[in-house]
Amino acid sequence: MLALYGHRHRGAEINIAFSTATLLAAVALTSQVVRDGPRFVWDKMFFVDPLNVFLLALTSFVACTTSMFSRPYMRVERD
Repeated sequence: MLALYGHRHRGAEINIAFSTATLLAAVALTSQVVRDGPRFVWDKMFFVDPLNVFLLALTSFVACTTSMFSRPYMRVERD
């Protein structure tokens, strides 16, 4: 989405919105794996276990906070 709309006025907000949505999806997946245990997803193409979701949640948290703190820098680059 940033490739399409990142140069516009609301690029920073789009970045935050998608990063937050990714974090919420990671939290939902983490809670499912903690509650139900490891599992296969997408016709057994991916195996999701507690270590995987821990890394996924950590990475998405870092991405979300980075997108929030990068908002002023994105505005400077746009201007």
